[in-house]
Amino acid sequence: MNKPLSSTTKPIQAIQTIMDALLPHGQSKVSPPKRRFDHYNGNGNVCYLIQDGCIQLHRTLDGMTMNTVKAPMILGLSNQLVPGAEDFFFTTETVVSFSVLTAFETTQIIEREGLWEFVSVFQAYILRNLTQLNMKLTALTAYEMTRNQLINLMNEPEEIRSNITAVQYIQEHTKLSRSGVMRMLSQLKSGCYIKLNKGCLVKINNIPLRF
Repeated sequence: MNKPLSSTTKPIQAIQTIMDALLPHGQSKVSPPKRRFDHYNGNGNVCYLIQDGCIQLHRTLDGMTMNTVKAPMILGLSNQLVPGAEDFFFTTETVVSFSVLTAFETTQIIEREGLWEFVSVFQAYILRNLTQLNMKLTALTAYEMTRNQLINLMNEPEEIRSNITAVQYIQEHTKLSRSGVMRMLSQLKSGCYIKLNKGCLVKINNIPLRF
């Protein structure tokens, strides 16, 4: 593990090491797009090992989309470590392959296999990403939030970007009004700062910091 804890680079080695230890104990599943999964079921808190595909994390309070996550990823590990982690749920954006096991069993395996160092690196990465997300949503103007989400959308896989309009994506991530978002997108399109095709984002051209 050569990456420092402060790194924002996804710690693939740490995630894969944890997943390799957990996968033999999980139940394998495949989900089509647009399915919802909660971090709690009849057996208590559960942990999801995302092996392939893309998912979106949502806030339970209002359903707002918080982030898009690509495999490999571990979800639900914090449920056993931090109260309140169940305040979030996720939906599949593409076909997703994953395994499921209880959060309690997950921590038992981590303890038995001596994986807490890898878990600390992974949790530090999650914390850094949540901090960056909070900075993007706090004390920003409507335009700045729109600009941030357009950039995020442009970085999404083509499979996602071509199947959601820019308006829908921005609303899901910010809860800005539809009319306000459409007005800003119309102005950006007229100024040739963005290119849309049937509402879907195709290209960004030097989009200004303020507008």
